[in-house]
Amino acid sequence: PAFFRDLALYLVHFNGQPSSTYQLMGFSMDSREATWAKVKTLLGFDGKSVGDSVQSPEGAPILAGEIKSLGSAENPENLMLTDKPGPGISHIFAMPMGGMTCVSVRVFLFGEEAADVAAREGAVWSAWLTENFPMPAMPEA
Repeated sequence: PAFFRDLALYLVHFNGQPSSTYQLMGFSMDSREATWAKVKTLLGFDGKSVGDSVQSPEGAPILAGEIKSLGSAENPENLMLTDKPGPGISHIFAMPMGGMTCVSVRVFLFGEEAADVAAREGAVWSAWLTENFPMPAMPEA
């Protein structure tokens, strides 16, 4: 279902435009609920509702736009139509994975500048995820 929400936003707002994307993951040993609470706080969308405008706070990667979906308690997400770092769609969510919680960040950018913005901002997101949601050390088997 998430991919169809992304596709619907693309078809309405960006159909046929040049595009570029970055998809990254971070990890936490905390529960999905605790991890998601941290994501919301760090990115500035805690307490926000569908239709609200959001801008990430200082110290977080650049992210601003309108919230289109927040998912459910069982499947939390933040799907946004973005203005910054460029026109596009961001989809951030948390899900259980192998005894950990995965934080997934997918950003689809559109327009002539999309590739340059994606290359620059993808590196910023990668560093931010590594700092805030590093891969936990796994015990040796």
